[in-house]
Amino acid sequence: MPARDDDKSDTVNALARGFEVLDCVAAARRALTLAELAQLTAIPKPTLLRLLNTLIGLGHVRLAREGQGYELAAGVVRLAEAFLGASDLRPRARPHLVALAEECTASAFLGLRDGHEVLVVEAALSRSAAALIAADAGTRTLQ
Repeated sequence: MPARDDDKSDTVNALARGFEVLDCVAAARRALTLAELAQLTAIPKPTLLRLLNTLIGLGHVRLAREGQGYELAAGVVRLAEAFLGASDLRPRARPHLVALAEECTASAFLGLRDGHEVLVVEAALSRSAAALIAADAGTRTLQ
């Protein structure tokens, strides 16, 4: 997660809380219950329910298929596609990543620095990888 400034005088608290909920669900990589989200975010349940209903209405969160929690929805894909599509770097780098992965019989990644983390934006796996590191676009690692 990107580092946050200490000066919050010019921020919108509700928006920050909404993204905090999205970050928690994304990091969990599974559906989270209301109780789990309340514990992870320290947001009171009534406020959390309003945030979740807003995120559901916007298409970024949905009720889990089992009905036991909340998970990411297709709206986050629209945001990710807009971010990834804003640069022509990925399509230009892809052939080089594939060639590198094949030559080294390993995985090759293109990452962007994001604060103290690296965000993988493209990955290529060798067809005969001797060592496989599983990371897809969107994976974050510490520098």
